[in-house]
Amino acid sequence: MTGVRGRELYRRYHRLIDDLAQSAEAGADWRAELSAQIERFEADADALDSASARVLREELCEQLEHEALHSTRDLAREILIAALKQLELGG
Repeated sequence: MTGVRGRELYRRYHRLIDDLAQSAEAGADWRAELSAQIERFEADADALDSASARVLREELCEQLEHEALHSTRDLAREILIAALKQLELGG
């Protein structure tokens, strides 16, 4: 992983995205909250060196993809995939 700071960021943003995916209700506007979380992630990742930020983003994307593939809740899967796409575009 990317050191102590990278592990902290990974845990924080994985938890935030997962919490949103698990708690969002059908019809709710979760996209704005997700976008805000991804923007904060990008700002925090920018404080790392570029290699560490890249590894952090890749590991978070891998985890979100894994969870999306195994999610039994359609809305959670949709949110996880949306997060994955935004992170991939940000890198």
